[in-house]
Amino acid sequence: GEAKTTRQQDRMERTYEDVITTINRAVLGVERTEPIWSWEGAPGPPPPMTDQEVNALNARIGLYGSQPVRDSLVEFNKAQRRFFAAVGTFRALKDTPTTELVEAHQRVGAERQAVCDLRIRIEGLARADLQR
Repeated sequence: GEAKTTRQQDRMERTYEDVITTINRAVLGVERTEPIWSWEGAPGPPPPMTDQEVNALNARIGLYGSQPVRDSLVEFNKAQRRFFAAVGTFRALKDTPTTELVEAHQRVGAERQAVCDLRIRIEGLARADLQR
């Protein structure tokens, strides 16, 4: 009945709040890795989530997240991996100023943007789910 629907909605809200918090933390990590702008004493990336935190959130997403949100989170995780792979390539070429270095730097920027764009998509999907 109505009480069950309310409990499910509450669980979905808490899950999506944690999802948005988690992806915002991940985006901070992306933005603070080979940042566009930096300064002495600039903060580094936040520490990664523990396996236990990841597993707990994934369980809740599996139970309460809509399929579009789950699919977008898979895309988000792939985008993060592409970003960090691009960073690895950039760092490997960093001491050799060549066209490849410029292309690697551009790739880092493009992959960073892809992660940020997916954050916006996931936020929108979560909002839409919560308004139903």
